[in-house]
Amino acid sequence: MTSTLSHGKMTSGDKWKAPRPFPVRLAALALVAVLAIGLGAWWVFLRPEPPAPPAEDTGPKAVALSSVDTAGVSALLNQFTTTAHEVRGEIGDGALKANVTGSVTADAQFGFGTLNVANIDGSTLLADGITYVKGSPTFWSALGVQTNWPGWVRVENGFLGDRIFFPPNTVSAALAPVEVSRIIGDEYTAAPGVSAKFGPAGLEQIRLEGYTVSVLPADNDGVFGTARPMFDALGAPAVLTRAGSAWTVAPPPPPAP
Repeated sequence: MTSTLSHGKMTSGDKWKAPRPFPVRLAALALVAVLAIGLGAWWVFLRPEPPAPPAEDTGPKAVALSSVDTAGVSALLNQFTTTAHEVRGEIGDGALKANVTGSVTADAQFGFGTLNVANIDGSTLLADGITYVKGSPTFWSALGVQTNWPGWVRVENGFLGDRIFFPPNTVSAALAPVEVSRIIGDEYTAAPGVSAKFGPAGLEQIRLEGYTVSVLPADNDGVFGTARPMFDALGAPAVLTRAGSAWTVAPPPPPAP
């Protein structure tokens, strides 16, 4: 005989079943799948760009001088020291800077030019290898010198690093080829901070400490023909001398009675 459920009660005709367990393993696998898909999407769409490879250096490389290069540089430097030329550029001694133009004869004994400091021009003269400068009190003040002397001033050694008319032999010696000298493109580097450029006419640019100028050819007779009359009309110059760390102008003695 089979029992039945009456009024919500279990009878013998109903079979009891245990509740099904929660599928933990399946849920874990699903979670892993979701995370993998998310990571893949991040990698495709949001991953940072890889760093760019370093740019290849395609510039000119430093090349040691061959024996032919050394001979060529030496010949061009010798040409510079034995021919008339003009320089234009910047000179300096420490914090003191000035712009210079100057033409000199082949023997570097005569020349003329200008010296500009704080946009104020002064005149320069080279005669028998001695440098003279003339300018207004404002010009001299810009050079750190206090004077009202209106005429020419003979400049003693050391002022502006002797670069107003920088002796060509000194420049040539600084640029002479040595073991560390290199050629980089169209630039010749004699040593760190010492370089030059050469062109069809010879030496075209000089870069030394406190001396960065362009070089142009000049007419020897023309330079001498300008500088010599200036020297003849010079008169008695004052003298610029160093007094400790300062430079002072000493006027010439009065003429004898």
